[in-house]
Amino acid sequence: MSKKKVCVIGAGTSGLAAVKWCLQEGLDVICYDKRPLIGGLWSLEDEDSRKDANNPVDIQCRPYASCITNDNKEVISYSDFRFPKDAPMYLSAKRMGKYYEDYADTFKLKPHIKLNTQVVKVKRGSDGSGWAVTTKTIGHTDGKNITAYVDAVVVCTGHYHRQYIPKINGLSSFKGQVIHAGDYFRPEEFRGKNVLIIGGSNSASEIACDISRESNQAYLSARHGLWPLTRLTGGVPSQLMPIWSRYATMRYDLRKFDKIFGPGIRQRFNFKEYSMEPKRGLLQMAVAICDDIEFRISAGALKMKGGVKEITETGVKFEDGSQIDDIDAIVFATGYRPCIDFLEDPIVSRGIEAMDMYKHIIPVEDESHSLFFIGQFDMLGATTACFELQARVVVRIIAEKLELPPKEIMKKRDEEDLRKIKANFQEVEYNNRMEFYPKYIESIADVLDVRPTPWRIFLLYFTDPKLAHQLLFGFPLAPVFRLYGPHSNWDEARKYIMESEDNLMRPLRTVQYANETKGFLNKGTICAASIATALIATFVWHRIFHT
Repeated sequence: MSKKKVCVIGAGTSGLAAVKWCLQEGLDVICYDKRPLIGGLWSLEDEDSRKDANNPVDIQCRPYASCITNDNKEVISYSDFRFPKDAPMYLSAKRMGKYYEDYADTFKLKPHIKLNTQVVKVKRGSDGSGWAVTTKTIGHTDGKNITAYVDAVVVCTGHYHRQYIPKINGLSSFKGQVIHAGDYFRPEEFRGKNVLIIGGSNSASEIACDISRESNQAYLSARHGLWPLTRLTGGVPSQLMPIWSRYATMRYDLRKFDKIFGPGIRQRFNFKEYSMEPKRGLLQMAVAICDDIEFRISAGALKMKGGVKEITETGVKFEDGSQIDDIDAIVFATGYRPCIDFLEDPIVSRGIEAMDMYKHIIPVEDESHSLFFIGQFDMLGATTACFELQARVVVRIIAEKLELPPKEIMKKRDEEDLRKIKANFQEVEYNNRMEFYPKYIESIADVLDVRPTPWRIFLLYFTDPKLAHQLLFGFPLAPVFRLYGPHSNWDEARKYIMESEDNLMRPLRTVQYANETKGFLNKGTICAASIATALIATFVWHRIFHT
């Protein structure tokens, strides 16, 4: 029996994972990416290439010069490829690009990846089976298209694809500079200027702070206010806080998180005094990860404003009636829209956001189960582990090692999932496919039967209580889903999990002190103190959830 042929579109975080797992399952895979380098938006593009007006590659999302990952190195690692122990806790864009290059080299992915290659058209085979994938080489003048025939297509182009700028009255009349955050690179571009940044999430707050270091005055317009979160809490990564644990997500409904965890975040400073009072609760709208926004505001370099009502030739009118008349530049940090215009099929005629998609991966209407999407949704939390787990699901289906539920069941579950999302994220721009990391990744793990269920954790407390404690109260890292089921590697996964917290702090220990203890948590003490409670809790959850 010949190997099934798979086409992966995109060589970023999700595409590389898809290629790697296709190879591991013995599939014949080819990957196309229009960029000259792998890594997607984290690719190792130099500044000259970025500034080249004649660059033939249409790239609308790039990291700015001072961009640092929102998530720490342990939670953005693949399950079997860690960052070096001496790598800093949070990574620059350059280090991220190097990580993906190393990943591709380690697992010998590059021979299966064609760069500088744009997918022009993807169309179902004339007999209804397989796909015809038409590509062209970017930079060549002959314009020759090449068509390959494959059994399955995996779309990994991401949702940071087309810059989105909302329609605002008067925008076309503005005489100053207008750019999107995807084109922003250095704050020196705005030295001495009055700059308005529009947006209410990570990029908006970070870029506003960055620009405020060089501008005459920076303003951040967030019409829904902000939920400003920091990368560190008490000197340790925020992902080590209880809100991200399996315990919290199993114990509490997502809509109750604001009541339980919100007050602790609000203690950081008075949101109203800083003019950023969020209109919705914690995890009920986008968050803004930014470590120094309160300082930039208190220093007067950055001023918060509400929603924009109208833009004039030289300024802005806001919804609260206030007005600024001397704005030199506007930066729209208002997000992106996915683009799959290369895909010609009735299934996607309404657009990707309107499709019925089982677990955001599988189009319900595709009865051939040969078209898949990875990474085409918004996430509150880290994405790498989710994308990798999605890839593992996809390749098992293609390899005919995983059977999907009937179409009616998948459609019903997708409708149920969307109802839950809309109940939590009621604002239009957030309510389509926004997921909370711990809950979503567990639902994907269930599809593969790789989730550490309450019952599995309960049994583990008798044989490996330290690991059980970490699974229950720690962040659900990618290797957590390599302990059970297909692709399991218990020893390596356990080692990764148990060393993760120490690996985060290791690069900080640049001075040796006498009689110091290793690590920043006494795990033995914590484990002993919590074991009785955990045993009872896991047993009760087992009875409640029947897992």
